[in-house]
Amino acid sequence: METKWKLTGIVLICAIICSVIIVMPLVKNPATSAPQGSASGFVLERALPESGSEAPSYHVMKKESIFEGSEKLMTTKKIIPTTEEAPALAEKTLESYGGLPEDAVLVKADQVFLEQYNTDTESVEERYPQFTQVIYNQVINGSPVIGPGAEINICLGENGDMLQIEKAWRHVEYGGDVPIISATEAFDKLEKRDLLVVPQSSLKGITISEVKLGYYAEDREHDQEMYSPVWIFYGSKNGGQPYPYLVDARRS
Repeated sequence: METKWKLTGIVLICAIICSVIIVMPLVKNPATSAPQGSASGFVLERALPESGSEAPSYHVMKKESIFEGSEKLMTTKKIIPTTEEAPALAEKTLESYGGLPEDAVLVKADQVFLEQYNTDTESVEERYPQFTQVIYNQVINGSPVIGPGAEINICLGENGDMLQIEKAWRHVEYGGDVPIISATEAFDKLEKRDLLVVPQSSLKGITISEVKLGYYAEDREHDQEMYSPVWIFYGSKNGGQPYPYLVDARRS
């Protein structure tokens, strides 16, 4: 009988989750409509939201960039925190790292296991606890912030010990309203592949399930000075995990 090991969840470091929780949007979404296709291959599952002619921008006042980790992350443990108790333990951990920002929203808390997988029966025979992961994303006045520079990722071991922390966060203040394009105009830009971040994968056959107005946070290495509005198109293929496609919402 042959067995092999398979790691479920995150390997080496706590991966940054691409999916973003559904939060109250800056604009009101109308009722869903029948799917509509386009010449580019995009399919809209619902009508595009309406918005005003302006939206807030934000000045970046301070940036936090923290990463600490332990080799114990990948070892198996006797017991790890439950998903119910992990958020409180994560907040306690953050007290030594600038605290939990007021605009942070809990995305998820998950236990990660090392699994012993039987290739003959195609089943998991044993599961060994490794860590519990807690993830926060940034939300400003109900609008999601997308990108690698707006996330907190904490991995906890036995007794709630911190095994790894990654905190990339920008503290912002209101910087005035700026003119924006409509969601319809943004969809036109999406069809033309005029994106803020161009993915490497094909954009054909993508179904757009949600459209929101939000912001983009660049990675921790960039000295980003402003959060400017972006239209976020959450799209997927064949019912997969939605991915955020970003269009600059500013009217030039």
